[in-house]
Amino acid sequence: MRSLTVGALLALCSGCAGFKALERSEWVMVWSDETVTTQMVNGTPIEIVKPTPGAKQEIIPKERYDSEVAEGKRRQVAAKLGQVPKKVTDIKEPIELMVGEVRELLIDEPPGKSPVVSVSGSAVRPYLTTVKTLEDYKEGKEINTTQSSLFLMADDAGGAKVKVEYPGQEPLLIELSVSNK
Repeated sequence: MRSLTVGALLALCSGCAGFKALERSEWVMVWSDETVTTQMVNGTPIEIVKPTPGAKQEIIPKERYDSEVAEGKRRQVAAKLGQVPKKVTDIKEPIELMVGEVRELLIDEPPGKSPVVSVSGSAVRPYLTTVKTLEDYKEGKEINTTQSSLFLMADDAGGAKVKVEYPGQEPLLIELSVSNK
């Protein structure tokens, strides 16, 4: 009976062990090679980034991105094509990724309630951005929200977990599965 209790305790503790809190920095998701096209949307020209065939998504420091824009190697654009990121609070099922795939998750950052974001496992390489303020208008009133992005680059087949801990709330746990196929 005692060995069963010790085994259960070890299993419980190992589920929590291995989480590493992430540091925030300024990151940008880009294509390794991209083209920019201009499309008219409601009479306004909008530049849209499209990947060239065979291009891969990558995460680079914003400083490098800004430098490449200044040098003319990249174009700063108004809209990017791609998958619409989900908020971590809306994710209810495990996320499946392919090796080399990048997924962006949005993390709400209420004032005074910045969450601690941590990752367990080596299947993904995480990049947590600094907090950004988003301005919006609803029914004629200005609404400011704050959020950050968590970019997950799938490196190796296997599993990983993301934990988001808001002060005074139960932690959110998101399971990740990375495969070669």
